[in-house]
Amino acid sequence: MSILSVRAPDCFRIFQRSLIQSNDLPMADLLSDRLIAEVFEQERVKFGIADDDVFTPAITLWAMVSQFLFSGTGRSVKAAAGRVVSLYAQIERRVVAQNAGNYCRA
Repeated sequence: MSILSVRAPDCFRIFQRSLIQSNDLPMADLLSDRLIAEVFEQERVKFGIADDDVFTPAITLWAMVSQFLFSGTGRSVKAAAGRVVSLYAQIERRVVAQNAGNYCRA
C-alpha cells in the first residue's frame, strides 16, 4: 500500500517529509505523521473528495501547505495541483490529471 493511500497508516508522512522533518531534529516528535493522523481521525476531518483517490485529506493538506510555502506564481492553485501531479508521478509512478478544480473542492 502506498503512503499516498488514504487508508495507509502513514498517509500523513508525506506532509511531515515535505517540511523536511527528521527524527533527528529536536522537535520532530511534536508534529509527527501519526499525531496528525490521530487528530484528523478524532476530529472526523472529512475534507478531500470521497470518490477521488488523488485528493485525500493528507494530499490536500500537503498541497495547501505547499501554497503557503511558495511565493509568486508558485502560490497559485494551479501550481499546487501541478505539484500533486509531480508527486504522484514520482511516488506512485502514475500520471494523474492536473485538476485544479478538484483540488479547490477538496
